[in-house]
Amino acid sequence: MKPPPEPTPHDAVATLRHDLRTPLNQIIGYSELIQEEAAESGLTSIYKDLDRILGASRHLLAMINVVVEPGQIQLLKELPNLTRLGIDHDYIPALPTTTDLDHVLPRTIEDEIHLPPLAHDEAATILVVDDDPQNCDVLSRRLIQEGYKVVQAYGGREALARLREVQEIDVVLLDVLMPEVGGFEVLVNIKSDEAMRHIPVIMISALDQLESVVRCIQHGADDYLGKPYNLTLLRARLGASLDRKRLRDQEQRIYLALKKTQEALVIEQEKSEMLLLNMLPKPIAAILREGSQTIAENHRDATILFADLANFTELSRSISPMALVELLNEVFLAFDSLAEKYGVEKIKTIGDCYMVAAGVPLPREDHATAIVHMALDMQACVRETQFRGRKLGFRIGVNSGPVVAGVIGRKKFIYDLWGDAVNTASRMESNGTIGQVQISRSTHDLIQEDFVCEPKGLMHFKGKGELEVWHVLSRREG
Repeated sequence: MKPPPEPTPHDAVATLRHDLRTPLNQIIGYSELIQEEAAESGLTSIYKDLDRILGASRHLLAMINVVVEPGQIQLLKELPNLTRLGIDHDYIPALPTTTDLDHVLPRTIEDEIHLPPLAHDEAATILVVDDDPQNCDVLSRRLIQEGYKVVQAYGGREALARLREVQEIDVVLLDVLMPEVGGFEVLVNIKSDEAMRHIPVIMISALDQLESVVRCIQHGADDYLGKPYNLTLLRARLGASLDRKRLRDQEQRIYLALKKTQEALVIEQEKSEMLLLNMLPKPIAAILREGSQTIAENHRDATILFADLANFTELSRSISPMALVELLNEVFLAFDSLAEKYGVEKIKTIGDCYMVAAGVPLPREDHATAIVHMALDMQACVRETQFRGRKLGFRIGVNSGPVVAGVIGRKKFIYDLWGDAVNTASRMESNGTIGQVQISRSTHDLIQEDFVCEPKGLMHFKGKGELEVWHVLSRREG
């Protein structure tokens, strides 16, 4: 581990300057506070004594600012024990004349331009950070007089702890020069923490620490305040920092409100999307979102399936309406899973009738095969399952051929199919046998190599005449 670097003459002088100015700044701060209270109480004699103390303190402080300066401290040669500070006499250049002190003497209260206190929130809380308790006390008293709430921290570590404990800190007044954890390190911690980086930080420094102040401002400090504290500047810079924080807080509230609204809109959009996809096939829903008013398409190769619950009328008389709906829902949910498994399109349910199709809205070569696979699984599901404690029977009819598919309605959309192939599939179901999958010739010609079918001869259909029909018995092995 490397030993700490040896202090330079500049470091030694800076330390001396800090130690000399600290008690003077405290005397000035307390004197101003007592002077204001004396003026309010009519104690003019005390006021005049305090005025003399203030004048002497400011004059002495100004002398220290000029005399104790590595580049201008000729008078330090007359001070004893310089070697203990590590200062070489040959290092000290000439000091300007005492008349040059006038330009560094701070103006009196009467000479300053007085600004009214800037409006601020009554609840504004200021964190005062200084390793010297008296410095903290002087500044805290001033802030309390101005109507602020004050939290004190005697050093950098305590400041970071206070920031994590007290959630409502509005501004940090942060001393630059502190032992262990200095002001710059505290600033870096604040500005790198997502939860604290929005809090304005005003650096507190002496005149010779401006280089450190500039470094702090480059790393995110909002402003700086010199010692001893100037009431007008304190009011102005605190007010400006609070205004900036108020605007940032407002922007954050607006951002969070917009974000919340956007998230709610996304959720509602997803719900609308799900509802739309429950009513329409995905490609059709996409066309509808693009603003198309009329959707109608011809599909030359499609296969349609109708499934109907046998003895539905008797069943509906024997159970309550609620129980009937729950039973149908359980059955149709099982059929929906099969439709999803084979990638076919559920068209609609009408009462106890279930309708699906393949080859719409997107064409597929295996439309007939996919539908017949699903039909066999539907009959197997019904045979092997008790729905609400009941064994059910379904007739299933299938037909293949050209159809017209489209969307009807403006407020309540429905995707439907029309054409002779649809009517024939419906007839296949209504004239079918419970527990069987009945298909037409057009479907049989497309699936006969993949399924075992039993011919049932000619069957008369209303409005159709006589048509050949087959029952699908099973899938062919291999």
